[in-house]
Amino acid sequence: MLVRAWPALMERAILPCPYQGLSTFLEKDARFFFGRNRLIERLSQTVKTQSFTAVVGPSGSGKSSIIFAGLLPKIRLSREWAVESFRPGAFPFRNL
Repeated sequence: MLVRAWPALMERAILPCPYQGLSTFLEKDARFFFGRNRLIERLSQTVKTQSFTAVVGPSGSGKSSIIFAGLLPKIRLSREWAVESFRPGAFPFRNL
């Protein structure tokens, strides 16, 4: 709004950038994550019917982004689940 009111501010404004480079899209980036609606829907249906769902693919293919910016926001909106995220680390059973 300020930039529209005072166009000279544009030189100093830092606008949100949807390009993440090689970084993972996180839940806070969900508004920029698009084009994977069918996969997100399929994953959300799968996790509702299976006690374990693995997301597998080559490095850099978007596995983390589809979970964090796609699946988790969709699941949170349904309010059917309590969602917790953690990295298992060197001692996965202890950390769990």
